[in-house]
Amino acid sequence: MAQTKVSALTAKTATAGSEELLINDGGTSKKVTIDNVLHDNSIRAEHYVDGSIATAHIADNAITSAKLGVDVIVAEDIANNAITVAELAANAVTTVKILDDNVTNAKMADNAIDTAQIADDAVTAAKLANSINTEITANTAKVTNATHTGDVTGATTLTIGSNKVITAKILDSNVTTAKIADDAVTADKLANSINTAIAANTAKTGITSGQTSAITANTAKTSNATHSGEVTGATALTIAANVVDEANLKVSNAPTNGYVLTAQSGNTGGLTWAADANTTYSVGDGGLTTNDFTNADHSKLNAIEASADVTDTTNVTAAGALMDSELAGIAAVKATTGTFLSAD
Repeated sequence: MAQTKVSALTAKTATAGSEELLINDGGTSKKVTIDNVLHDNSIRAEHYVDGSIATAHIADNAITSAKLGVDVIVAEDIANNAITVAELAANAVTTVKILDDNVTNAKMADNAIDTAQIADDAVTAAKLANSINTEITANTAKVTNATHTGDVTGATTLTIGSNKVITAKILDSNVTTAKIADDAVTADKLANSINTAIAANTAKTGITSGQTSAITANTAKTSNATHSGEVTGATALTIAANVVDEANLKVSNAPTNGYVLTAQSGNTGGLTWAADANTTYSVGDGGLTTNDFTNADHSKLNAIEASADVTDTTNVTAAGALMDSELAGIAAVKATTGTFLSAD
């Protein structure tokens, strides 16, 4: 057989793996196919060219978590529906991980939403069950309240019945001093310990020295102080003259100028201001009668001059008489008994 140099052989650009090669196996010439040239685990990392391993070279399920670097898997690397519940750590899904409007009814457990989760005014009529809306609609015709009985009676305007507010109905610390009438708390209403303390407090403890002195100084007062001013006296008091005015009277109504004070036993204080119905007046015995004093009578009196009963020269002369001072012989005139007088 003719010998041919290797360099003169025809080049094969692609192999199928079944092609044979001549090898020296310990001094013995042998053949081997291309598929069997490399033994198992003979290709190491340094034999690979960067970027030479494609997806087809990687077996299914060959890449484990340990082979992945931190933060190398991004959203687009994850197939839709690829992450199941088993892949999620407990408490790993927070609110910010959930898209808006993505929690549907199917995602919510029964009774999972309570009052605290519902925003104010968030439940509209559309969210209520039809049966609830029907009940609300049926109630719209109720224009009046039911008539109540028991401790509170009435319909629109309610009234608490007499003797219905018992101790159990009153909140603690709600009966203040202003609610207690004067002199309403008797010794019987005080706790026994308080009455005992009052009785035993002859030393006047719990008060200032000035208060103690004032109490001590008052023990000798067997009579009242003597009062002065509008009311005077000590034990028996006297109202001073000309001090009781309109403001001191207990009258059932407000005063009106020209009204008179009348006795009305059924009214507050027994007194009432009223218009004077009596317009006809009389005077006592020997005085004027009840005949009306008319305008004509008034005109007659106006015509009488002032001091008309005084005898003076003017009035005597007006009457056609003479005054003593006008006659030189007044004594002779008075002494004459004749019927006629003649001039000298």
